[in-house]
Amino acid sequence: MIKQITNISNLQSIYSKVFKSNDPFSNAAQDSLPMRVVIFPTRGYHLNEEQFTALAKTNTILYGQNEFYVAQIEAKYPTGSFVDNWYWECLNSTYVEYEKIPVNLEASIFSVDGTWGFLISHENHALLGCTQEFWDEFKKQYPRWAEDYKEFIKYWRHWDNYRKQHMDKSAKNKWLSAFLDGLTVKPE
Repeated sequence: MIKQITNISNLQSIYSKVFKSNDPFSNAAQDSLPMRVVIFPTRGYHLNEEQFTALAKTNTILYGQNEFYVAQIEAKYPTGSFVDNWYWECLNSTYVEYEKIPVNLEASIFSVDGTWGFLISHENHALLGCTQEFWDEFKKQYPRWAEDYKEFIKYWRHWDNYRKQHMDKSAKNKWLSAFLDGLTVKPE
């Protein structure tokens, strides 16, 4: 079941437990969530089906049901524009239901208790910030995470090289090094 939320009074405090910004190109996860992982590629502003299924299974195993919030969060945060975005509550939703949420800007999926969240970018990656407990289960359900990391780096190195060859010889993604340095989970 998915329903749009209009009374968001408690959502900002839950969101703020997970993220200190809405920038998926930064280390936006709160310091209280020690696990930071890149997930790539997503399906636009949504997780892909395999990623969603891993999330649903992890939530069900740890919490007894798959409940979370989805927020369209590209508007500037935390300057008060939190109220200018759209929010949905998802309870035991299927991927087909989730995929129909009309998110057309950068988005977030986050837990009802503030223990995990994904920031999803327009460049088809997500930053997952979570507790150790959530990560231990999620990585079992989504063993592809290590491959995601490698593909993410390969993708951005390709575009850096392309820009250097065809546009600006000094072009480089300045955010990428800091983003990768902030990830606490990387393949060996």
